[in-house]
Amino acid sequence: MKREELIEKLKSTDPEKVKDYLDVLDRIFLQAIVYKMLDPIEIENIINYWQKQIKSEINLECGSRNDFLMGTAIGRVLSHTDEVEDGESMRLSNLKAVNVAKEIAFQNYIKK
Repeated sequence: MKREELIEKLKSTDPEKVKDYLDVLDRIFLQAIVYKMLDPIEIENIINYWQKQIKSEINLECGSRNDFLMGTAIGRVLSHTDEVEDGESMRLSNLKAVNVAKEIAFQNYIKK
């Protein structure tokens, strides 16, 4: 099929859905490649390193938020509204998310 034909077909479909489906295919290929090229110990080490890096970024971001909220006049005003999440609750929420992401990564990349 020629490029022009594909472009015409894409115009008559939902391009976001097409992109989503291709993203799933990309993830499946990535999982297959990782599974074939790395042993489970290497995969686990990479996932643990990734989690450590993410936690470091979470700590930096949440610490900065707390510094702003507690260290500036406008931050103290904002901290009394329900619309602004403080650094510690944000940290707990993000840590919970990264832990779930790690469990999913183990399920996706380490077949037992």
